[in-house]
Amino acid sequence: MPARLLIVDDEPSICFALSRFFGERGDTVFVAPSAEDALARLAQTRPDAIFLDIRLPGISGLEAMEKLTAVDDASYQPAIIVMTAHGTMEAAIDAMRQGAYDYLVKPVALDRAAHLIDRLMESRAARKKEGREPSSPSMSPSGSMVGASTPMQELFKQIGAVAGRTMPVLILGETGSGKELVARAIHAHGPRAASAFVALNAAALPETLIESELFGFEKGAFTGADRPRAGRFEEAHSGTLFLDEIGEFPLATQAKLLRFLDEPVVSRLGGNQSKRLDVRLITATHRDLQELVSKNLFRADLLFRLNVARIRVPPLREHREDIPALAEHFLKLLTHDSAGSTQHSPVLSEETLIRLRQYDWPGNVRELRNVLQQALLVARDGVILPSHLPPLTMPLPGDDALARRIAAGLDSAPQFAYDAVMNPIEKELLRQMMERHAGNLSRAAEHLGLHRATLRTKLRQHGLADDGGK
Repeated sequence: MPARLLIVDDEPSICFALSRFFGERGDTVFVAPSAEDALARLAQTRPDAIFLDIRLPGISGLEAMEKLTAVDDASYQPAIIVMTAHGTMEAAIDAMRQGAYDYLVKPVALDRAAHLIDRLMESRAARKKEGREPSSPSMSPSGSMVGASTPMQELFKQIGAVAGRTMPVLILGETGSGKELVARAIHAHGPRAASAFVALNAAALPETLIESELFGFEKGAFTGADRPRAGRFEEAHSGTLFLDEIGEFPLATQAKLLRFLDEPVVSRLGGNQSKRLDVRLITATHRDLQELVSKNLFRADLLFRLNVARIRVPPLREHREDIPALAEHFLKLLTHDSAGSTQHSPVLSEETLIRLRQYDWPGNVRELRNVLQQALLVARDGVILPSHLPPLTMPLPGDDALARRIAAGLDSAPQFAYDAVMNPIEKELLRQMMERHAGNLSRAAEHLGLHRATLRTKLRQHGLADDGGK
């Protein structure tokens, strides 16, 4: 189904490329070099969709959005597709909050743009057939995350789509991927931004304390309760409560949480008075809740209530192209002293960036920050070299790959179990260390804390020996 499109951009090359591409598809294309011109031509062109640049001479794209969609005819509502060369989280979320249909980063991928228009027209055709009109979009934005990659742009758009609403949100993602940042972003760009954001990490608490932390307690409710205390629900009244690692909640607490979702009233432990609260609930987990349900470790009815809106945070290995920007961001934060002045941030050598991009980051963004923090302790000349990085080949304790390797070793014959687990790890460590030091045996031995002769022996044992090593 051909579409009527209006391209609003002050860059002739962008207008030409989009006009030719969509014109060859059979779509009708109009061009406007400014928001003012687009507004003047809107009634005449009546486009199905408007490709709108954010940075325009005169009225900006974001300022023009409200006027472009405020048409008198209720049956006509053009879809706004925002374009920008600056793919920041704030730009993406501002656009989605104000009701943009979607968001594209320049240079615009033409196939992506075509897919958006095809999806829009299919949706409108189906809606027209069923006699339903579109509902007004209600969206809002986020905190301060870094990423221009497609996965991160999609994440920002999801945040913008749910921030302005009151429904519960379930955030899924691996440990260290930034789930709390997403929760804070949803809160910061929603109508409750001026109220409290309260967080509770269940994994950091014993099961016996989770309930008292959530609901509070009165004096004498249990041993050690020498004074009354409000719980996290009360602290979050009129704001947002973020429950991290919801999969760790005991079943008894899950039942009380479900009761609160049905009737937002809490009673402190040891008390007989109830308080009605207004709390937006955001939860997060790195675990598979559906699997926990199948094992009777998580309530199916609670999962149903929490999973109204779901956001998946991509692991760092799925958006490695963001690593340079993330590293620069963290280095600036880490070199910012307590007085609030910013020191000159170190830079990463090209070899260091290559190494960071090659690593799988099982600890995700949090691990990247920790690695850079360790590197800063030894980098003295303003440049972080590969030799300044801690080893990046060893699995983290508790990592699934390490657990599988140990399990395989335990299945070996008893007298070989240790070697079965440790030999592959030691071999990879030695290989990487020799590569890092360009085959220099003395420097590699010093780095490892081994005698040069000991290292040579180990290299021979693993078939890595180079008798020409220095």
